Amino acid sequence: MKQLKFRAWDLLRADLIKLIPEKFKEIYGQDKPDFSKRLLLPVKEIDFKNQTLVTDGFIRPIKEFVIMQFTGLTDSKGREIWEGDILACEGKSNKEPVEFYRGCFFVSGTPFSDIDEQIVEVLGNIYEHKNLLTSK
Repeated sequence: MKQLKFRAWDLLRADLIKLIPEKFKEIYGQDKPDFSKRLLLPVKEIDFKNQTLVTDGFIRPIKEFVIMQFTGLTDSKGREIWEGDILACEGKSNKEPVEFYRGCFFVSGTPFSDIDEQIVEVLGNIYEHKNLLTSK
C-alpha cells in the first residue's frame, strides 16, 4: 500500500521573499526576514473540519498553504516525487510538472502509472523553480 504523505508550500513565507528590506522593517519591525526556514514544509496533520494544518509544530489556517501529495514513487536518483515537482524525462527536452487530476497523477497529460520512474529526474518544484518549466 502506498504511503500517504503531504507537504505544503507556505504562501505567507513566500510572500516575505518578495518584500524589499525597507517594507519588511515597516511591517515586521526587523531589518530583514529570516530565510533559514524552508518554504516547503512537511505536513503533520490536516484538520478539514476546522480548516487548519499542522506543520513545524504550528497550527495555521489551510488557506495559508498549497498542499501537495506524495505520488508514492521515486525518481532515477531515489528522490521522492511529489505533486508540483518538475520532472525531466530521459530523451525529452520538455520539463513538466506533476499534476493531480481526477484521482490520478499526470505528467504532460500522461498518467503517471505509464511513466518509467527509472528515466525520470526531479529538478525542483513549481513554486521555487518556475524558471525550469518549458514555455508552451
